[in-house]
Amino acid sequence: MQENGQKNFCDYTKFGNYLYDNKIVRLILFIFDLSTSFLILFRKKKLPNKIEKILILKVDHIGDLLIATPAIKRLKEENPSSQIDIVVSPWAKQIVIDNPFIDNIYTLRHFIHNRHEKSFIKKIYYFIYDYLRLVFKLRKNKYDLVLVFKEYLGSIITIGRFINAGYVIGHSTSGGRFFLDKIVQWDPLKHEAEHQFEILEPLGIRYEKEKLGYYLNFKEDDYKKVENELIKYNLKENEFIIIHPGSGDKRRVVNRSVWLKVIEENQLPIVITGIRREEYLINEIINNTPYKDRIIKLVDVFTIKQMAIFISKAKHLYTVESLIMHLSSFSNTPTTIFWKLKKTINATHQWGPLNKKELEIIRLED
Repeated sequence: MQENGQKNFCDYTKFGNYLYDNKIVRLILFIFDLSTSFLILFRKKKLPNKIEKILILKVDHIGDLLIATPAIKRLKEENPSSQIDIVVSPWAKQIVIDNPFIDNIYTLRHFIHNRHEKSFIKKIYYFIYDYLRLVFKLRKNKYDLVLVFKEYLGSIITIGRFINAGYVIGHSTSGGRFFLDKIVQWDPLKHEAEHQFEILEPLGIRYEKEKLGYYLNFKEDDYKKVENELIKYNLKENEFIIIHPGSGDKRRVVNRSVWLKVIEENQLPIVITGIRREEYLINEIINNTPYKDRIIKLVDVFTIKQMAIFISKAKHLYTVESLIMHLSSFSNTPTTIFWKLKKTINATHQWGPLNKKELEIIRLED
């Protein structure tokens, strides 16, 4: 991997036990942990002798869930007879639909990750509504083990206790440490995919980072769809460039001048992809380049799995820090990521595409 520009490693240890640099947030989490410290009296000391039902809590964005798929696959391989259920965001559910390693999928609209509602009050309302409904439903399943793959402000970690699970494992880096039976260590030097494996360590599950890969259950129809689009636009494999300028987080979107330069420097046909809410970005790029005649706009054409296949057919992918950069890991297509600086959470060693070799990261100032 080649990386240009300033490194952005965040030493989380200077923030105490919490992965937040905001002092007020850390204080709130400290008070929350202090007020629930009595729960240590109810902490179980060992795993159940027999684990028949496992629940994974992974409620965040689409790319975050994709990053967790290597650990989910490994968990099922080590526990082939166990029922493995998962709680995810409804907008990320498509990542695990048809996943053979998961038995049941439940959804929770978390207020932190809800980009579909503008009103914060509505976000809180939907979260509380989903949370209560979910706890009532999951209590009936009598889980032997709950794995908290990702926690946010002590809001997810509580589910394990409230559904009366046999044992709960997770990190204590986002509050709620006393809701856990087993606290595992967070290593800031690891890739985000490896943090899921930290949760699996108490189960005796080991891994080799170099052999890890994301998982999607590709179907024959996915390949046919991509092939039809290639024929429709007369695109030949390895003879076109993909630009994907959008991201669910608008703070990661770069200036259109970056894309105009990419178009100018590449003589091959340019395919600009995105979803409907990103179309304004694509139109801005097309309207400001003199090379319109070799640009193809594909908006809401592919599913996530189909997009991964489409990337594999391209000569090069240019994108930003988003789900799309992770989809490049399914192929050898050279990829350039324009990565904007932020103070804490987007260190490239943690969030970059997993085991992607043909990769260039270009750092841009905010």
